[in-house]
Amino acid sequence: MDKNLIEYYKYFTDFWNEATYILAPKADTISNFNPLTNDLSRDELSIVGQLQEENHIDSGDSAHRAGVLAFCNSQQDIVLLSQFENDGIMVRHPKQIPWNNWKNCSRDQLTGYISGCWRSNQTQIVRRLLEKHRDRNYFCQNTEADYEGTTKDFPHNLGDPLGPHDRMFFKICSGDNDSYKDNFAQFALHIAIEVMSKDITVEKNQLLLQSIVCGRLNLFTKVHTNYQESLLHYWAGWRKQKQIAEALISVVEIEMERYNGLPSPPIFFG
Repeated sequence: MDKNLIEYYKYFTDFWNEATYILAPKADTISNFNPLTNDLSRDELSIVGQLQEENHIDSGDSAHRAGVLAFCNSQQDIVLLSQFENDGIMVRHPKQIPWNNWKNCSRDQLTGYISGCWRSNQTQIVRRLLEKHRDRNYFCQNTEADYEGTTKDFPHNLGDPLGPHDRMFFKICSGDNDSYKDNFAQFALHIAIEVMSKDITVEKNQLLLQSIVCGRLNLFTKVHTNYQESLLHYWAGWRKQKQIAEALISVVEIEMERYNGLPSPPIFFG
């Protein structure tokens, strides 16, 4: 490990021991929130997709969309989550080709999806997924290039790897709340939050979800003060799904109330 990172890790560990600025997971914080989703395009299964030309709905990101909306307490999407998983294997969409190919499901899809399962207390789904990901040494399912039978060059054919903070988030979403106490994984998440570009054009959805679930939202909002603009840029642009950005922004505002009175987290690279 780099000498500076060792010093940062020691400082992080000391701060961890002296002050509580990392919160334990809590899934029921937005139980009274009801997001608007009436402007979102849904297919014949009522699953949100991306509206394209000639009213075609592309479902390549539907697992992520359903998960994020469920994370924002959309009851319409919460009831859909079980359709994306079977025996520890998930798909981007239950039926649409090629998104029903389980070998093209990425880390981004997984992160959004399991966050919604966590929020809606469907942790049994996540436990099955976690077991299968452990069997693959924490590599994701996306070993093929979308269509069944397609190939990728090494190392992309291994699937997306899950780092320490990804695994911590995964375990918490499976119902293992004590996993948030993993000091090294929290340090990894801390670094990930700080080194992520502050440019609003850089997607931060997955990191935001991890920050909320793992009790680090105070650091995320401290580092990424323009997170609202970033969310709106991502969702309200060509995707024309502004209501998802608005729902996430409202969720952040509610979640931040938990951090009132806590000490401010340290910044290492600022």
